[in-house]
Amino acid sequence: LPPGSRGTVAYYAGQLPARLLSWLGHAARAPKVVIFPDYDGVGLLNYAKLLECSRSPCTLWLMPNWRELLSTYGSNQVWQNTRGDFETALARIKEHSVPDEVLELCAALRQQGLALEHEAVWLRVD
Repeated sequence: LPPGSRGTVAYYAGQLPARLLSWLGHAARAPKVVIFPDYDGVGLLNYAKLLECSRSPCTLWLMPNWRELLSTYGSNQVWQNTRGDFETALARIKEHSVPDEVLELCAALRQQGLALEHEAVWLRVD
């Protein structure tokens, strides 16, 4: 987390647990929920689920230089493997008011046919 950050971090692998989604949907648990998923169909579907159920505002964290990281380290295989989830997620995300940059990310993923693992945040683009 950036210096001075305050909050709670919850790690999940793959899909957000239904129990967590239910808990977030029961009451506002935080001033804001930020998800930092892989930029692929599964990650975006998790974001869509949060948008649909959370009583707290939700945002998708966009890593710095995501455009360059996508072009340099993006995976076509991961894109192909999660494309169905991507299409489902995008339709659900568009039902909510999301920042334009999230839609730009989705357009770039589709246009380039690439997905990006969240671990790329630690890679440098020179």
